[in-house]
Amino acid sequence: AELCCMVFYVPHDVITQKVQMQHAALPFTRSLKSPFRGVEVMRSVIAQQGVRGLYKGTRAHLLSYVPESACWWGSYELGKSILGRLGAPLNITGPPVHMAAGICAGVLAAAVTSPIDVVRTRMQCDPQIQGAVWPILTKIVQKEGPQALFKGLGMSIAFDTILSAGSGIRFEWIMWFSRREQKEEMESSKSVQSHVASA
Repeated sequence: AELCCMVFYVPHDVITQKVQMQHAALPFTRSLKSPFRGVEVMRSVIAQQGVRGLYKGTRAHLLSYVPESACWWGSYELGKSILGRLGAPLNITGPPVHMAAGICAGVLAAAVTSPIDVVRTRMQCDPQIQGAVWPILTKIVQKEGPQALFKGLGMSIAFDTILSAGSGIRFEWIMWFSRREQKEEMESSKSVQSHVASA
């Protein structure tokens, strides 16, 4: 799923981060032109670097989001199982368990993928940073120390916590709705078969 979505995610990341960096030193303002800054940045990137410029940092993106997705889903299912067992004696089930499991999964996934996420962001924002992911990562550690790989981790955890809490509940609701429809279809099919058999 992440491999398919990167076709849209990577250009979105590149444009968003360039807009944020472009206006980082300016006071916060809103205008009718604000929604179109992204379009202007996209045109500028294509004009200077071609369409490939929109996919700068794709390798780092894959190394960041594919493991993050795998880590999130794995830890979510594990957390749901553990929290479900712990909450059962207290009659705590359903959405509270799914929300807590999602929060735990979000925190773990953000922490595990923070180093590669730092590399990805720098590759997409700084035109001078080129090359493979590992040399860039080691250069950051040499110049700024290992702690540089966890810059912005607090904000990432805060964001992922909110997002993951809702993701767990939405996922379980979709699964419940899908099973309900499947059950209704099976019951309907059995009913038709029984009528045919009796006829």
